[in-house]
Amino acid sequence: MINSEVKNKQKEFIVITLSNSRQVHPDKKYRDEFMESLKIDDLFYPDKRIANLGEKNNFLVFNLAEPMQKYAKKNNIFLHGFENSIEEWKGKGEGHWNSDGHFVASEIVFNKICSFSQVFNK
Repeated sequence: MINSEVKNKQKEFIVITLSNSRQVHPDKKYRDEFMESLKIDDLFYPDKRIANLGEKNNFLVFNLAEPMQKYAKKNNIFLHGFENSIEEWKGKGEGHWNSDGHFVASEIVFNKICSFSQVFNK
């Protein structure tokens, strides 16, 4: 419905899916243990479902989790969590995006919007 409403105003509807800390944890063993505990084989399944919905209904979907995971692995860096967190469960790599997470996400979104803006402006 939102897509139709936006398209009726001659605009482009874009959905951006975010990441959760388990998807983008830099340690593959950590991610694998999490998937095993839930008996799942794809951390990106929800993101892919939304991407498929976008394809089916003709709207753009930018999934951030997979490219963020690649960045986290390559740079061995946490994109979620804070050193000074007082809650035990929100330790390193857990919780909300940290400054690195915000930076990486903004770079991905910026690059995707710029690449698609050329298509929109034709």
